Amino acid sequence: MGTETCPSCNNQGPHLAMLCGPNDCRETMLACDFCGGLGIVEVAAADRWRRAGRSGNCGYTSAS
Repeated sequence: MGTETCPSCNNQGPHLAMLCGPNDCRETMLACDFCGGLGIVEVAAADRWRRAGRSGNCGYTSAS
């Protein structure tokens, strides 16, 4: 089965983010929920994502 660019993150991959609270800030890595930060998914999975109508969901969570 083939692969294609992740429809959720468009192959952006994991990225560094700063999270700040009332006492301090810390670095963390954020990655796409759908592809896990790989940037590619199977064609069938991408088709299911599009049919579900999730095109406005950024799908990012902490990967650390």
